[in-house]
Amino acid sequence: MEKQKITGRSGPTPNLISWHPGEYALPMKHIKTGRRTGGALALLAGIPWTYYSARFLLEEVGRAGIDSGQFFLLLLAMGGVAVLLCGLSQFVYREETIIYPDMVSWRRHGLGGFRAWKEPLAIYSGVLKEHRYWDNTDKPGPSYMIYSVTLFHKEPSKRALLYEANNQSMYPPPEWEEKWKHYSETFHLPLLEETDEGIVSSSAEDLTLPLLQRVANGKVEVPRMDPSRSKLGAGISASRENDLWVVTLVPVFPFLKGVGGVVLMVALLGVSFSFGLVRPDLALYLVLPVLLVIVFFGISISRRLKHPEQVAVDKTAVWYRSWDNRRGWNNKSIAINNILNISVKHDPADFRMGDQIIIEGRSDTLRFGGWLSSKTRRKIKALILSLVCWGGD
Repeated sequence: MEKQKITGRSGPTPNLISWHPGEYALPMKHIKTGRRTGGALALLAGIPWTYYSARFLLEEVGRAGIDSGQFFLLLLAMGGVAVLLCGLSQFVYREETIIYPDMVSWRRHGLGGFRAWKEPLAIYSGVLKEHRYWDNTDKPGPSYMIYSVTLFHKEPSKRALLYEANNQSMYPPPEWEEKWKHYSETFHLPLLEETDEGIVSSSAEDLTLPLLQRVANGKVEVPRMDPSRSKLGAGISASRENDLWVVTLVPVFPFLKGVGGVVLMVALLGVSFSFGLVRPDLALYLVLPVLLVIVFFGISISRRLKHPEQVAVDKTAVWYRSWDNRRGWNNKSIAINNILNISVKHDPADFRMGDQIIIEGRSDTLRFGGWLSSKTRRKIKALILSLVCWGGD
């Protein structure tokens, strides 16, 4: 499948949004015009189409007068006019965005008319970085990631796309992060990022300050939680082991979903036999695959129940361990003093997992909990934040 091409690290990726005289050089201008090649093809098709269909229609009206039989000829002539206008609009269309040191202006003109607006730069919330996955399923071309940086306004129509790049690599291009920070400095606006709590704001300095220091400075508020009384969700528990607080993630939710799927398959199979929808001589060919699915599911879920994921926190570090069938326990850790942020968000490095709990350090990152419900992820994130910042005593 083409999806498997989303792997590896990216090299330099060009910006699909062109700015003149250059990026960060204020005032900077971006001009978008119509698709001239497509417009020329539409004109080449629309001119003779409109001419001959209109000519034939007028000849029929002159010969027999106006009647209902000419309705199809009228539709044919209107189709030619539509193609002609579509082609012409590509040559007329022009959209211009200019970002000044203190203002953003935008104007557009085309066959549909003229529109324009101006907004003070100070009204903008900040510079937002985003990513999304373009799936090629049932579409031409390979799958790829889309990375973008946007000058963010509360009104979507007044946002300005600053950077966009298409990339078939799993890890984002380095200039994505660089341009995000550089534009923030250029416009003197906050850095914006989307998490499960919505769009959060931070400064360039905040990205490099340890979490504990930002909490001490009052930039981040972390409520205290009692781990022994925390209700994290079905199958999730917090327990004390010597000087560690250990959060165990038993996959109850995936187990219940799997059991529900197996029960549904068995029920459909039973109904099919009961109502004679399946011939008896074909029973073996249907029952055997169902049994194989049940066995495979049983082995898979038993391994996960026997070796659940765990997150442990003490006064010095956060540990995460998961089970690998070939290598055994896979252990990772980040020193608490090196933790920069703890959040729930979508990481492009694990784009298939959706939102995860992400613990970002200076040189390493812990990611887990993609299979959890959003409510449970938020509860676990809050507990880990409390343990990291205030301890569990």
